[in-house]
Amino acid sequence: ELQRTVSESGEFRGRATDFAGGLVDLGGAIVFALFDIFTIALFTFYLVAEGPKFRRTICSLLPPRRQKTVLEIWDIGTAKTGGYIVSRVILVIIAFIVHWLAFEMLDVRFAIVLAIWVGLVSQFVPVVGTYVAAVLPVLIALADRPISAVWVVLFMVVWQQIENYLISPLSLIHLSEPTSLGMIS
Repeated sequence: ELQRTVSESGEFRGRATDFAGGLVDLGGAIVFALFDIFTIALFTFYLVAEGPKFRRTICSLLPPRRQKTVLEIWDIGTAKTGGYIVSRVILVIIAFIVHWLAFEMLDVRFAIVLAIWVGLVSQFVPVVGTYVAAVLPVLIALADRPISAVWVVLFMVVWQQIENYLISPLSLIHLSEPTSLGMIS
């Protein structure tokens, strides 16, 4: 009887079709994400492995007097980019630890996962990363206990001020040192 009812029900077919479509969409998103990661890894490997050859090729197209300047600028750019990435990774680790402890103290569900999310998004998404990162922990806290969401918002606002005025400037000090060309980043 149950089998007959389910097989005749259009609602069941509709839900099964929606579910299958959702699985196809999820599978497609995973494939595209893996392709993007593979592409980034391939280009990164290529640029690291072939970097010196690429520099020589670029410089061979320039007059000798410009080659030295281009190489100095190239070295400065590489050093500054590396310094920026290192400082961002340090800030991710600090933000992760601080948010993990805060979420645990506030008894927010999935504290470690949310702390990883906040650390990565707040540091690597320019300008709005902190606000985007805050949405998920606030929503999860709101779903569990609304008062926790208020505390999460307050904590994240206070932490953002501490990070902006005390921690970030310290992590970026080495990036603002004058270079051999007298430039300041």
